[in-house]
Amino acid sequence: KLFLFVLNYLLSSPKSFSEVSGKIWQVSEQDVNLILSALIAANLVKKKISSQSEIYVSTDLAREFIQKLLKTEASFE
Repeated sequence: KLFLFVLNYLLSSPKSFSEVSGKIWQVSEQDVNLILSALIAANLVKKKISSQSEIYVSTDLAREFIQKLLKTEASFE
């Protein structure tokens, strides 16, 4: 549930790493970076080359990814 909350927060608009970890206080910066790394590896998030603190989301792919997660979570409940 918290992972989905983090994903939704990240997808709302481009955020800096520090802003994300600062506002989502339940999640450590390391956890946020791990989540971001996973999303970047899955090509769901595009990391801006010129700035290490900015991320951009491929929203169509990311929404599809979140929908799959939601369906998976729902099936376990």
